[in-house]
Amino acid sequence: MARREVQIANIDRKKIEEKLQFLGAKQTFNDSKTDIYLDAPGDSVQNSHKTLKIRKLGDKTVLSLRHYLTTECAKLGKDVEINDLCKALPLLQYMGFSQWQIAKKHRISYELDNVRFDIDNYKDNLSHIPTMLEIEANDKKTLKKYVELLGFKPGDCKSPTGKPCCDKKKPSTKVLRN
Repeated sequence: MARREVQIANIDRKKIEEKLQFLGAKQTFNDSKTDIYLDAPGDSVQNSHKTLKIRKLGDKTVLSLRHYLTTECAKLGKDVEINDLCKALPLLQYMGFSQWQIAKKHRISYELDNVRFDIDNYKDNLSHIPTMLEIEANDKKTLKKYVELLGFKPGDCKSPTGKPCCDKKKPSTKVLRN
């Protein structure tokens, strides 16, 4: 099932963690995360309002596709766990995909009522990106509920570039290129 996500920039990590713990959320992850962003020739994945990446979360590796919704402050996503990054990446490259960005971050994740909350601190060449909160839920109503419970408004939901993700066009991920 596709899930909806929103991102909120410039958060106070400690304050958000305290609120999540007060609400009863349980910490499920606290480790490094690496995203290897992929695209086909002509930037066709990005140009179709999507992001394709291989995510390394601790010992787990996932192939992830995200689709930006152009009329809502959310993204739809699908994830497939893969066993071996060293075998998956060459296969994707053989199919014409190329790596255009590596994003390293430290992630702390919480879960509550089938809602996931990820707090990301970017590293290395992306350390200029502020601390981000990502909320992922099954539906828009639940997303809005937790955005507000954490003290935010729907208008606070932004892309990593700082642009409102409620704009009629997809937030640009191309600014992340090296």
